[in-house]
Amino acid sequence: MNDPHDNGLDRIWPRVSAEIESERRKAVRQQKALRRTVIGGGALATMGLVWAVVARTWLPVADERGVSDSWQLADVSLSADNRSEYPLVRGQRIFAVHHGDGGQHVVCIGKLTGSILWESESQFRECRLAADERRVYVLRADSPEWQCAALDATSGKLLWSRADEFSATQPPLTFTVLRAGVCSTRKGGLVLRNCETGEPKWRTPFNSNEILSTPVEHGGVVFTASRSKLYALNSGTGERLWSRVLENNSAAFAPFPPLLKASAGKLLVAFRRAVAGGVLQCVDPNTREILWARETSAPINLDADAEHVYLRSQALGAYDVRTGALLWTAKVGGCGPLAFQDGRVYLADPKGRYGLLALDARVGKPVWHYSTVASCGGIVISGKVGFVSGVDGRLRAVVLDSEKKRGVWQYL
Repeated sequence: MNDPHDNGLDRIWPRVSAEIESERRKAVRQQKALRRTVIGGGALATMGLVWAVVARTWLPVADERGVSDSWQLADVSLSADNRSEYPLVRGQRIFAVHHGDGGQHVVCIGKLTGSILWESESQFRECRLAADERRVYVLRADSPEWQCAALDATSGKLLWSRADEFSATQPPLTFTVLRAGVCSTRKGGLVLRNCETGEPKWRTPFNSNEILSTPVEHGGVVFTASRSKLYALNSGTGERLWSRVLENNSAAFAPFPPLLKASAGKLLVAFRRAVAGGVLQCVDPNTREILWARETSAPINLDADAEHVYLRSQALGAYDVRTGALLWTAKVGGCGPLAFQDGRVYLADPKGRYGLLALDARVGKPVWHYSTVASCGGIVISGKVGFVSGVDGRLRAVVLDSEKKRGVWQYL
């Protein structure tokens, strides 16, 4: 989704992009000089390679179509739960998972430069990541056991670490920050922790067979969905306020958790059928009434803006949020989440046919594309820059809708 914390990159980007282009040209001149030197000295080539590995950052490279990768950073892991907000962009910082020989660790990246500002001391084999303006939260597995920790967003200093008492060995399904705290779900349960201390504020058990969606907070209430029911929980205590049976729930495919979104005062739920296809439905959280339900293809990602519901499967479908009427479909395929900006829907292609694609949100027609690396993740937009994590293990900052004029990257 769009970054709600953007602090003015739109206004300063023309100047910054000019500086980036100047640095790119300087880098190209240096690289040419280095290649000439390398011909007469293999040792310098080795030294240059070592410098690139230590720096872990990649200088700006423009492709022949006139669209710029502002920077690239190698060895960045994809999000384990394929969340739409990964990498996590907060102000002028980006948080992601970096992998090396010793395992994975959290890194803080400068949004404009792609340089690593800090990296976590502890390493792990697997994790889930969440963040707010002050902290980065890590649900990590160092051994068979899982730990929940918080790092200072500015310095990377460890603020607290707690054993994940809810289930020490079972991998988490989801991990997210709500207004009430930092929340994780596992099969059969949900726990919400105090952001300041990491202590559990409450735990709510469910049936051991229930696989829960990512929780959302709406109107001071926490909502989550299983394959059979929609639940409303008190955000302060975790007490169940109410639940209601979802339509066609007997056909839901158990191994895949439902998809849940809050938009325009409504709750949107989608799940897969056991054989083929799926169901998308809209619930009024005040009356608990199902306003509409639609048969769909098997859902992979669900998102929404103020007027539309977008369901991504083997195609992308846009529905009217008020009526559920199908407005348009686009045969884009794919598996990643969506992002929205200026009346456009942005998505990444897992097969690399177009790399990144922007569609007109009203009619679903392509309006822009950039042939970059394939990705099964999403694109996170901040100002006029999109950040995408590719299957090649690199995180890219891509200037959206740009062309080259007088040596400076501009917007169409």
